[in-house]
Amino acid sequence: MDDNMDCNEEVDVLELDENDPRAAALDEMADTSSLEGQLDESDYTEEQQAQPSRDDASVVFSTHKGSVFSVDVSKNGQFVASGGEDDLAYLWQIHTGNVVMKCCGHKDSVSSVAFNFNSTLLATADVAGNIKVWKLPTAEEPQATLYWSEDSNGVDQEWISWHPFANVLGAGINDGVVWIWQVPTGRCKTYIGNSSPTLCGHLMNDGAHAIAGYKDGIVRVWDMKNNSPLELKVSDPTVSVLSVASLIITDEEGKPPTSLNPVVKAAAGCEDGSVTVFHPGTGKLFARLDAGFAGSDDAGGSCGVEAMVFSPSDGSYLSTASLSGTVCVWDIARHTAMYTMPHPASVIRIRWMPQSAFLISACLDGVVRVWDARNGQCMRDYLGHTDDILDMVVSEASKAVVSASSDGSVRIFSLA
Repeated sequence: MDDNMDCNEEVDVLELDENDPRAAALDEMADTSSLEGQLDESDYTEEQQAQPSRDDASVVFSTHKGSVFSVDVSKNGQFVASGGEDDLAYLWQIHTGNVVMKCCGHKDSVSSVAFNFNSTLLATADVAGNIKVWKLPTAEEPQATLYWSEDSNGVDQEWISWHPFANVLGAGINDGVVWIWQVPTGRCKTYIGNSSPTLCGHLMNDGAHAIAGYKDGIVRVWDMKNNSPLELKVSDPTVSVLSVASLIITDEEGKPPTSLNPVVKAAAGCEDGSVTVFHPGTGKLFARLDAGFAGSDDAGGSCGVEAMVFSPSDGSYLSTASLSGTVCVWDIARHTAMYTMPHPASVIRIRWMPQSAFLISACLDGVVRVWDARNGQCMRDYLGHTDDILDMVVSEASKAVVSASSDGSVRIFSLA
């Protein structure tokens, strides 16, 4: 690692010349056919959030009672799962909003929902540590049913994540333990840290490693076969890791590598706004970035990095979302901010629009926005929510954004 690297040094915003080959790399992802025109940036007051000037949603699902904390979309784009404050999860049709299954039996707010790799199973988890897996309906078995369940005896669940190509489910628990289960046999492995809560994590897309960020400023990358971790201190022990991201480039057939190789990156975003980009196999440091952009009055001075995503083509760029209300696209090799995208409130989710150079952000002002990552310009906004957006996913199959809100609704916004 480069000990001379200063996490707090000023960053210059880099604008790419049209002849710069890195600009061409972003252009290769672009398909602007679905986004016509460019929006001027607008200020959204609380009154405007409460009563948006229009509702751009093609479908509004409002069956939950209270806030909706989590959403996911099946890989085939047919179903949405949502979990809420009412201790319930629902499985419903994306084009109609019709309920397919009401998932009962949770003991507290359902904070996480996730489809498995082939969308035959749905995992739902509540903050009390109860995890349930439901079997989705098929032509042979038209009724969705409870398939498997696990109770962590009242220890809060922080995150869940499916294996990329097997029915294996991972979960991070507030006591610092990462659990990995085979479903439905229940055979499990546990990966124990040092009792500090794991606040974020996922199973990586090579199918062999899990990454987790902890409250004490540590990131661990676990080899799920031999139970050994790479441990990296990315911040002071009083500064929590709020988000982690990883990217493993697969071969032309989409097959993952047999081991971690040089075309691999991971990142950890912290409560103080710092981001560490590193190799998850060796710990080699690629960059340290100051992505907090503190100073937003609307964000109450918070600058934690709540979400990150690598550019999907080659991982040359990292996009970060801060509680200060700033989304930024970083050139990792140059440790430089290319473009910043200001929001009037904290940003809690960012996603790449499939097969394009566009980023989609979800903000606590209740607005979903589409940004051109090549120039930092806002191309479109989607209105309709009347309160904070708490989760957001993008479906490539259905060409839609799905967002969940404190207003009790899930909204479908078409990208077509």
